[in-house]
Amino acid sequence: NAKPNLSIRPNSLVKCIELSDCSKCDQKQATGVRYIDAKGVERQLMARKEVILSAGVIGSPQVLLLSGIGPKEHLEEVGIKTKVDLKGVGSNLVDHPRVACKWESKLKGLNPMYLFSHVEGNLYAHSQLNEGPPDIQIQQDHVRTNEDLLLDPPVSTGFNLKPHCVRPYSSGTVRLRSSNAKDKPLIDPKYLSDERDLECLVEGIKICRKVVAESPFDSIRGAELKPGLDFSSDDQLRDWVRENVDTGYHPVGTCKMGSRLDPLSVVDPHLRVHGVDRLRVVDASIMPIIPNGNTQAATFMIAERASEMLLSEKW
Repeated sequence: NAKPNLSIRPNSLVKCIELSDCSKCDQKQATGVRYIDAKGVERQLMARKEVILSAGVIGSPQVLLLSGIGPKEHLEEVGIKTKVDLKGVGSNLVDHPRVACKWESKLKGLNPMYLFSHVEGNLYAHSQLNEGPPDIQIQQDHVRTNEDLLLDPPVSTGFNLKPHCVRPYSSGTVRLRSSNAKDKPLIDPKYLSDERDLECLVEGIKICRKVVAESPFDSIRGAELKPGLDFSSDDQLRDWVRENVDTGYHPVGTCKMGSRLDPLSVVDPHLRVHGVDRLRVVDASIMPIIPNGNTQAATFMIAERASEMLLSEKW
């Protein structure tokens, strides 16, 4: 049944959040959203209470920047007037970098479980660099997939083990390509910019090889395809990781939650954007640090907590 308090505008593109001066709070306030609808017509929606931005780790900083909320020097570069100089918007992009180790399988035919999920299991491990919580997550795929999670080749007889660095030290940025909302943003994850992440993945490959060498794999283990036996020394593995590192699809942090004393924080503990009244960000972009595991459950928690906060404020 249709909900009277919900209206969905599919295939629409947000241009910016409308801001005005707040006479009561001595800062900017969000008053609505300007967007392009499915027919290409520019429209405006006015907010009676607040604007909730939930465009994701890439989209939320992009919308804030397009609205003039972000680092002044970058906004000037793309010709956008700075309304709130907030240096942390689009910074602190953190992800779980990973590589895919691949083996041929002695078993023939496609595992029917691929119809439900390509992931069969996860393993957590410690690298030699780490004494705290596990810093390596190894995902096992019961089919051999390519970087786009498609079968590789179309009828695959193999499996992957993918070590992820789940306590990364590297961080990147999201920046605007231009002032046009239709232009895709510039995403620079800066994977392996901290050498400790490189060493973590090298350790992860060694652990994958140890696992596959165990006797339970004897009946299914075929040839190692990637990295391959030509890559045996640490230096060779480092070179291979640099060429093959990929996203773990767990980006966070580009609208970091924190105190105003933190120069890179964007929202406060109630998810309100610093310097802007009636505007919150509710998605994985607010995570100040990345969980050392999958981010889906943590993102659900953020949404639930935001709902509690809004209800407690008598929405």
